[in-house]
Amino acid sequence: MKLIYNKYLFFLPTVLTILILGLIGLLPGNINPIGMALAYWFFGSIAFAFIVKLLRSEYHQKVIAADELAQHKRYLDNLIGNAPEGIVWADKHSNIKYVNQKFTQIFGYTNEEARGKNVDKLLNDPDQTGEAEKITIAVAQGIPQEAEGIRKRKDGSLVHVSIVGAPMESMEGKLEVFGIYRDISEEKLAEENLIASEKSLRELSTQLMSANNFKELLLDIITHDLRNPSGVISGALEILEDEFPDNEIVDLIKKSSDNLVQVIEDAGTLSKLSMGESIQLEEMDIVPILLGVADTFASQLHSVNMELSIDLPDAIVVPTNRIIGEVFSNYISNAIKYASEGHKIELSAEDNSKYALVELRDFGKTIPEDKRSGIFDRSVQLLDGPRKGSGLGLAIVKRIAIAQGAEVGVHENQPQGNVFYFKFIKTSTDG
Repeated sequence: MKLIYNKYLFFLPTVLTILILGLIGLLPGNINPIGMALAYWFFGSIAFAFIVKLLRSEYHQKVIAADELAQHKRYLDNLIGNAPEGIVWADKHSNIKYVNQKFTQIFGYTNEEARGKNVDKLLNDPDQTGEAEKITIAVAQGIPQEAEGIRKRKDGSLVHVSIVGAPMESMEGKLEVFGIYRDISEEKLAEENLIASEKSLRELSTQLMSANNFKELLLDIITHDLRNPSGVISGALEILEDEFPDNEIVDLIKKSSDNLVQVIEDAGTLSKLSMGESIQLEEMDIVPILLGVADTFASQLHSVNMELSIDLPDAIVVPTNRIIGEVFSNYISNAIKYASEGHKIELSAEDNSKYALVELRDFGKTIPEDKRSGIFDRSVQLLDGPRKGSGLGLAIVKRIAIAQGAEVGVHENQPQGNVFYFKFIKTSTDG
């Protein structure tokens, strides 16, 4: 009962004193009733005020303690109720006493629906409670647990969860179970996708390995099995040249045979590049190679109404391999495909003691600056358009450059177009 101490309580001792004084006045032998009344009033006031203050102080402390306890309870209720993980509080027999909002979101059971139910039976099929029961029994014995598992929602669907079980002592001193559930379905899905992707990549790797083996077989056929018959043809043509030195047909066949032999040799060199192997370099004059490449494109250039102008020194001696012709063959081929609207291309070179720079200029559409470095990567097209290739040409050019320590690239031409270059680095100081 709440005590109210106010100004009216002060008069209570006075009333009591008067009453006592009246009673004493009725007794015989009392000679000083006023003095005794004053004494009663004084000591009674002090005693009553002390008792009221004591009771009031004790009650005030109880009110403060009750308020603090209520605040702590509200704080814990908010903390647990709004926790980002599903929380369940159960007794040592796994009977649920409380679940929070996140638990309801994960499993579908409200606090009212879950209260009093066995947590293991609620979240598992009858024939699948063994693993869950082992966890809760261990926690009820005071042993914390961590695990992952599959649990059943209210609607019957399954959910992957991580589980943390912790023993907790109730206010009555009894050991109870405190469980935390986290939905890890997205992590499991990502893990399954990663495993599937890894499996797919392994299968693709196996397929690529088979394809590479087949490619190696084809290259082996080209570079070995065709070399012998081409050599026989070359030998027979030498005999024919001796017998018919000025025969144009024999000269044409001999030239074609020499080109075939060179193609076979180049195929062998390209196979080495594709395998990441090194290629043999030697000091050679690349001007005849450049002129030979230009000559092979004469008919194609004429068919698209393009003109090729050549400005080369008499000789350019650099450390290289005959496969270098593939570089400028790719450059001219790409110019025909993508820059024919410019109607011309220019092949030029700069040669000094440190390097030799060979450039092919076209006057077609300028390649954007942010795409220039990427076009030397495999399967990247020069420009969008109807003429699309495999994207291997410039990737081969880059491989050739890397194999002989050269530099390769493209920059803007003026007033429009592109300049594809190949820069040979010389190892000697000879001009």
